[in-house]
This record gives sequence, structure tokens and C-alpha cells, in this order.
Amino acid sequence: MHAGHGTGSPRGCTQGQTLPAAPTPFTGRNASHLTADVQSTARPERTAANEDVPSRQSLHGYAGVAGERPIVIGGGPANTRHPPRRLATPQPTDPGNRIEFETMSKPATIDEYIDTAPPHGHALLNDLRTLCRDAAPDAVEQIKWGHPAYVHPDGVILFMFSGHKAHASFAFTPTTRAAFEAELTHYRTGKGTIALPYNTTPPRPLLTKMIKYRVREHEHDGVNWL
Repeated sequence: MHAGHGTGSPRGCTQGQTLPAAPTPFTGRNASHLTADVQSTARPERTAANEDVPSRQSLHGYAGVAGERPIVIGGGPANTRHPPRRLATPQPTDPGNRIEFETMSKPATIDEYIDTAPPHGHALLNDLRTLCRDAAPDAVEQIKWGHPAYVHPDGVILFMFSGHKAHASFAFTPTTRAAFEAELTHYRTGKGTIALPYNTTPPRPLLTKMIKYRVREHEHDGVNWL
């Protein structure tokens, strides 16, 4: 046998050497505090009492309950760099750059509509109204979708006009506008609309022909509104 492997001494010790004493268990105040800390971090047992309590997961934007401390994952500080995202406040729409009414109320008559338009557009809008009355005397003036409309006695819209930031727009059916394509080359047009800049004279003869064509295509051809 090799030296140092006898049965009388532990390995690594020589004869007659005294072993160090075993560590003394925690007692008294320190032991109670350690036990309390361990118990406070233990996961609570799932019981019937807390079965219906929602799980408080750390979700983006979770605001918590009033008076509740933030939930911290991994022992780090609460995330303050990225606060909960706020929803944008809905803003009033502005179709066609239409000037919003100061009272946010819709006009009930065409007179009110023109009064709420930009001041430099009042003259053109009044000219268009007079032209519509002269060219289609049987049409009924109404406000449709917030804009002046001229309606056939049977209830079908014939044409409309509207005021915008820098121009007025006269709206027909696409078939009426297409029938006068060659005469509208100097105007900015849409599917069925014609843009008329403010501070200009409306093309009265052309618009009168288009209005009469529109009335005829509805009464004879059965073409309704868009």
C-alpha cells in the first residue's frame, strides 16, 4: 500500500492533525430574516382563491392598477424609456381641402354653405348657383354629403358643385363630362368633375350645355347618379 492511504486518517490529513469544525447553522435573527426573504420570493401556490385572478404579464403598454408598483422582469428597473403608446386624437377630415366650419356644424342650406366658404370664393359660388337655377329650373336645391346638389323631381341627383380652398368644383356624371372632353382641355378635370379657380368667370355657355345634356341623359337614357 502507498503511504497516506491508511484507514486511520482522512485523505489529505496527516497523523494527529485535527479537522476544522463544521459550519454553525444560522440561528437567531439572521436565520429568521433569511427564511423570510426566501419565502417572499417563492411563487405562490395556485389555489381556488386565486384561480380567477388574471395573470399579470408584462405587456407593452400595461398601465397596471392604481397604487400598484410596476412589474419588473429579471430584477432590473422598470422600463421607463418606452412609455405606453398613446392613441392619436382623431382630427376633422378635410375632403378636397374644404375649409372646416368654425362651429363644426354642417350647413343646412346653400346660403349657409356659401357663407362658410373662403371669402374670395363667394362670387364664383354664387355665379354657379345662379347658372344652375337658370339651366335647370325644375331641379330642387338640396345639400347632399355636405355640398350643394340639384336633384330631379324624381329624386335623382343631376349635378353638384362644391367650394374648396382655392377653387370650386362642378360635378357631373362621368358620361356627361366625357361627352364634352374636347371643350374641357383648358380645365383640370376628374372622373366627372371640373375645377374652376376662384377669381375667374365660369364658362357659362359650356356649363349650361353640360347641364342640359345631363338632364336629358337622365330623362331619356335613364342615367342615374354615380
